[in-house]
Amino acid sequence: MIDHLKQLIFNIQDTSEQVAAASQELTASAEQSAQATGDIANSINEIADLSVKQVEEVNNTTAVVQQISASLKQV
Repeated sequence: MIDHLKQLIFNIQDTSEQVAAASQELTASAEQSAQATGDIANSINEIADLSVKQVEEVNNTTAVVQQISASLKQV
């Protein structure tokens, strides 16, 4: 009976250590995922900012082309 209880306690301790190790691995994975998500969000924001600038440049170019076209029509 005592040997059975000792074995049971040993099994519980072993399982607890395995759960603790798995928990640490899960925490590390979650931290890596959070970092990756932050990096992706930053990249998306940079792309959005560059897209806005590109639209502004296209609009400026369109205005210049329209001005040139209007000038050519007057000649």
